[in-house]
Amino acid sequence: MAHGQSLSIPYQELAELAQHYGLLTLAILPYPHDFSSQRGALEAWQQAGFAGEMSYMQRSSALFLDPRHVFEELKTIVCFGVRYQSFPRQPCPKGYARVARYALGRDYHRVLKQRLTRFCKALQDRYHDLSYRVVSDSIPLLERYIASQAGLGFIGKNTMLIKPGVGSFFFLAETLWNLEVEGIPRAGSEGTCGSCQRCLQQCPTSAFESAYQLDARRCISYLTIEKKGPLTLEERTMLHDWAFGCDVCQEVCPFNHRSLKEEQAADFEDFLPRGIQHGLLSLAELFALETEEQFLKRFAGMPLMRAGREGLTR
Repeated sequence: MAHGQSLSIPYQELAELAQHYGLLTLAILPYPHDFSSQRGALEAWQQAGFAGEMSYMQRSSALFLDPRHVFEELKTIVCFGVRYQSFPRQPCPKGYARVARYALGRDYHRVLKQRLTRFCKALQDRYHDLSYRVVSDSIPLLERYIASQAGLGFIGKNTMLIKPGVGSFFFLAETLWNLEVEGIPRAGSEGTCGSCQRCLQQCPTSAFESAYQLDARRCISYLTIEKKGPLTLEERTMLHDWAFGCDVCQEVCPFNHRSLKEEQAADFEDFLPRGIQHGLLSLAELFALETEEQFLKRFAGMPLMRAGREGLTR
């Protein structure tokens, strides 16, 4: 039923519609919201060079601190958490390399953008004044901070968003709306890391300068995905047995104990592993793909395409 012109959308209605589209975990952040508390840490991180070659993370802090740069009519940010499959860590036998759990299914950017767009269009059929923008890790937005402020979880010392009872093995995505949401549940305290420092102490490359401060240049995920060109001998040694991404700072986190002890199902079938069982990639299979065409045929639609054949075989 169309509601025609409206200045606000009831929370319960949007939550029920989101559930229909398989979007089970969401939280709302009304706008305006003061982002100024994040300026100092963001600019210090940029100035320290911790972004490495990620030029998109070196853009002006003003872009990150005001979402209206992305969507001028902004009144509401709807944050979604979508779980991908997690499972117990397995030994890595000779001839195999590890792939981060998030990268075993279809590329989340495309999947989440399509799913959220369908959800927003269905809501737009009811609220004709609704205009929106769908975001999935693709624009300058402090999405983990936004999600924490909305009540979706808290930011851990490993810089990941953690939701108690769920952990951190989930994707984030947002929709930016020009309408307000009414009846938003009060966001409660989601917990903290307390005195735990497992992620800081067990990072295989000591990539954390301090709690909440990651030097991407030493992070295995950065080295295997973001860094272009050949790696130095030191960098290659730092990879250990990882070919794409790294899950160590999540694997050692107590909040992920349950999802690693017992396999956590993905919210969407799209995120089920596609031929790489237990996150272990056969190097013989990888090196048998001698051309980009063969590589594309094997890994089309998966996050591994971002590194490409050359990046995975460095």
